[in-house]
Amino acid sequence: SVAAEILREKTAKNDTAGIEKSITAIESEIACLDQLTGKILELTKTELTLVEDIHTVTDLAAEGKAAAERYSEMIFKKKIGFTEKISGPVPVSAPPQALQSLFDILFDNAIKYCADGRTIRLSIYTEGSRAVAELFNTSAPHSEKTLTEIFKPFVRNESERIPGYGLGLALATHITRNLRGSIRAENVNGGICFFIDFPLVLEDTI
Repeated sequence: SVAAEILREKTAKNDTAGIEKSITAIESEIACLDQLTGKILELTKTELTLVEDIHTVTDLAAEGKAAAERYSEMIFKKKIGFTEKISGPVPVSAPPQALQSLFDILFDNAIKYCADGRTIRLSIYTEGSRAVAELFNTSAPHSEKTLTEIFKPFVRNESERIPGYGLGLALATHITRNLRGSIRAENVNGGICFFIDFPLVLEDTI
């Protein structure tokens, strides 16, 4: 890597301060590669789960509430205001692990890009024959191009300067499409809102 080449030069010159900076850069590279590997493994596990348990009925509302609980400490540490509006149960045809991965991606993304002291809001409800989840976080407005392209692999909003490889939302797209759902992002009242929806499992089909 570039950092490793710089480290070799600094070592040859006995530049202690430069060596420390290069080591820090290498450690950062390793951490990013670990994240990338984790995302790839997560994609593989989710793919296997979707194939095996595609007809499992799971409560989208319950999975959303569980995810909010998992991330409550992180939200608290950043002094982010959190609200939820959930009407349930909201049954969908999806394995629990897939929905857990989906909510993990969305919450992780919201917390990363929400400034300290701002707001995250979760809403889950039914709309006709669809089950809908919304996750909003305060942010600057995004261009229409960004709102579309952030779902592509390795595409990131570079203006935010947040570490990562741009795989999370691509994985979220993969999960929703395999479950016959959809995902999109919109600028909404001082922030960005991610909408996911799936076919609602009606009572007479359970």
